[in-house]
Amino acid sequence: MMILAFACVRWTLSLQWYLVNFLPTSLPLTFTQVNQDNLQSIVQQLITHLLPESTSEPISASQSLEQSTSAPGNNRDHNSPSKSPAYRLILAQRILEMCSRSTYENVTNFEWYISVLVDLAHVSNVPIGAQLRDQLLDVSCRVRAARRYAVRIMHTLLTDDTLIQNAGDPKSCSEVLYAAAWICGEYC
Repeated sequence: MMILAFACVRWTLSLQWYLVNFLPTSLPLTFTQVNQDNLQSIVQQLITHLLPESTSEPISASQSLEQSTSAPGNNRDHNSPSKSPAYRLILAQRILEMCSRSTYENVTNFEWYISVLVDLAHVSNVPIGAQLRDQLLDVSCRVRAARRYAVRIMHTLLTDDTLIQNAGDPKSCSEVLYAAAWICGEYC
């Protein structure tokens, strides 16, 4: 059991190092290695690369949402790869691709996935709002068991003053507000 835990930690640390240093080659490799058992940990590692640098250790999707809404600015320096819009866009798109591949075959917890989509809306800072909107609507329509949770989370989006105030910014992912309104109206 200890050997397995050590191997998992070592693999996670190796993944993190490769993601930072070899993003173009590591993401396709990571994409092929995803399964039901490791999807959540891989996505969590990828999301940490979209968070402000002051966050040094991996956190849950809901914790990243809390931090992104409470921290007004981004503390990363301008030379950091995660400041690059191209890096952030590729990372966010790969997260969506990994999770939605083959009609969500590797997603075992759809409440977690809804949280990830909302987190991406808050921390990605790239124009992926339309993809997030489509995923939120698709998951809410397909997964009856996650609808109550989706309504609760969508309500928080609709009452998020920062998201509403920045709706004119293409990188704000404000398209998720459409999904939030539709899901609340349909399933509330």
